[in-house]
Amino acid sequence: MKANPYGSVWDILSPELKIFWKSKIAPLVGYPHHSEIIPETKNHYAWYLGAQPDNAIIKLLLKTFPSYNIHLVNMLVDHERLIGDDSPWVREGKIIFHRLPWYDHSYLDALTTKNQAVDSLVAFQRDLYALFSKRKENNAHSKRVFYCHCMAGRSRSLVETLVFLYFYPSKEELFDFDFWSPETLPPQDLRERLRSNPTFGDLAKFIKMRRRQARNLDNLDGDQGGIIGLLALWNCARWENGFAMNYYDQWPEIKMVEDVKYILRAPLDRGFRTECDGEAQRINLEIAFDKFQKKGINLLLAMVSIFTDHQRAGDKFDINFSKLNPREQAHLAIFMQWLQSQGRDLVPIKYEALHYAKIALSKIHGLTTGDQVELLKIFGREVAETIDCSKVARKILRGNRLDSHNCSIQLAELTSVLLHSLE
Repeated sequence: MKANPYGSVWDILSPELKIFWKSKIAPLVGYPHHSEIIPETKNHYAWYLGAQPDNAIIKLLLKTFPSYNIHLVNMLVDHERLIGDDSPWVREGKIIFHRLPWYDHSYLDALTTKNQAVDSLVAFQRDLYALFSKRKENNAHSKRVFYCHCMAGRSRSLVETLVFLYFYPSKEELFDFDFWSPETLPPQDLRERLRSNPTFGDLAKFIKMRRRQARNLDNLDGDQGGIIGLLALWNCARWENGFAMNYYDQWPEIKMVEDVKYILRAPLDRGFRTECDGEAQRINLEIAFDKFQKKGINLLLAMVSIFTDHQRAGDKFDINFSKLNPREQAHLAIFMQWLQSQGRDLVPIKYEALHYAKIALSKIHGLTTGDQVELLKIFGREVAETIDCSKVARKILRGNRLDSHNCSIQLAELTSVLLHSLE
């Protein structure tokens, strides 16, 4: 298994030591090991979010829910797990695993070393919904409680919980507050939003109330915010579909953009993305851009500028664009080029995509090798003078975390760009 390119210095600690801290020390200072996010009602089972359970926590869960099976929605890679398939509870059917092995600080699939594809992540939720809902449940011997966890219950499992709630087919059944105890109810205005197709921001605020150590969206580890944006974009492109949610009838469109803007944190280069997932992003962007355009909103403009004066919107976009980090600037420049190449009118954005790509490249040290290769692929000779391809190749070969992730793909991409430039 490859090393985690998003790893941190804390990853050297053993899982046992981390779990000891989460289960024994953290609760003493007001940070519970796990938290109930959705209580059980007549419509569905309960959903918990927490740190990895050890044997003591599993025993506590089984004691708390004596006639229930524990469904562990698990984001851990192999070396992090304390409870495996050889556990007697697993053999007895008391524990059922649902696994998405993500590297810590990211949403990078540890099995493929690629980012989770949006379609597969949505499909994973659909499989869970069939078990979570009580709509067709009549067997008292198959009661369930769902426990979603990563190592700390703060980021990876938070993202999975957000996605689970975001795409849940019936929000009125999910947030059936008539069956909640009064002390667990969120404020009235948030309750209304939760029952009427909430944004990721609404859901994050709700989860934060239930589990205060959960991260804010803006503070998610690694590129996890990117999957939030990609999923929101996926949803925008399908809002007329019965499975997707329709915000347009009830909420300002700008609320949707608050979710989509996180796409700027997703990786650009193919070292992290499958070809199908990258192409799906491009198609979804075009469809969503057109939908917003019909509402009088330039999606790219709204991702960085909340404006009221349309005549000055282009100037404000340039000001706010300059405040983005180089990777976010590169994303937007490439998105502009994609849309302009398909004949989309980006007014009131004042300049061509190349202008903004050069701004990103003016701070080239803030770009990964993959970002630079993607800019070369999209803009070709127009940016080739700014990028030292030999230095890019050396960084890939040197083995520097993000720059060398899936280096064979990175080098193949760079070679392809160079050969194309010679034609």
